[in-house]
Amino acid sequence: MTPIYNDVYLFCMGRGGGNAILYWLQGEFEDMDGFMIKRGMPRYFSEEHFQNIKKGGYFLARQNMLQGKELGCLGEFEKEAKKNPWANTYGRRVILYSLRDPFNMLASWLKNWEKVEKGTKRERNDYLYRQIIPEWKALAREALKETSILPDSSVFVSYNQWFSDVNYRKDLVFKLGLSLKDKKINYVSRRGGGSSFSGHRKKRGTKLDVLNRWSFYKNNKAYMRLFDPELRELSRELFNFDPL
Repeated sequence: MTPIYNDVYLFCMGRGGGNAILYWLQGEFEDMDGFMIKRGMPRYFSEEHFQNIKKGGYFLARQNMLQGKELGCLGEFEKEAKKNPWANTYGRRVILYSLRDPFNMLASWLKNWEKVEKGTKRERNDYLYRQIIPEWKALAREALKETSILPDSSVFVSYNQWFSDVNYRKDLVFKLGLSLKDKKINYVSRRGGGSSFSGHRKKRGTKLDVLNRWSFYKNNKAYMRLFDPELRELSRELFNFDPL
């Protein structure tokens, strides 16, 4: 099959499985002539990048949500698209934006902080309340079509379903004009330290218990307080998941 898009962007959040999806996508594309992967997103609205893409080949890039700024890459996209109208209409580009359910994602944040011993508990929780959770909610509302900041052609990727359902992955690559290879479904990158709970040792990919990380903190009061009614409702709507 021939890819529909030359230019594939992945918007995601830290501790949300973005690296796993990125390297899996690399495995789906890597046999294509002219394929390139960029782990740090370039200025994806720059005219220089646009002209490079027009020359052919395939380009895959990841952009973390800009942590610390509510709406993150969504707000950045909206602002820049107004300055550069072509950025919102470029037909050979697709934006994938992924989310992991908040219960497991926030558990991974807490576990990762335990490993790196960064900041006090109060500072960590404040960071989650003021920056990470609002950005998660913004992406969730976009996925539920409550907002329409990204182009209509953008594709939401549920990390939970991507991880657990081979047919979901098959449908996703079909939307990109590819047939499923799953060559890197079990690859765990060292970037970002791998899994917050397991690092990058021994177990691989689908062998990791990434959909049950929340249970490690189910008796942790600080963790439980992170989940306001809105966050829980968005998780139920998007993932049909609320274990509390």
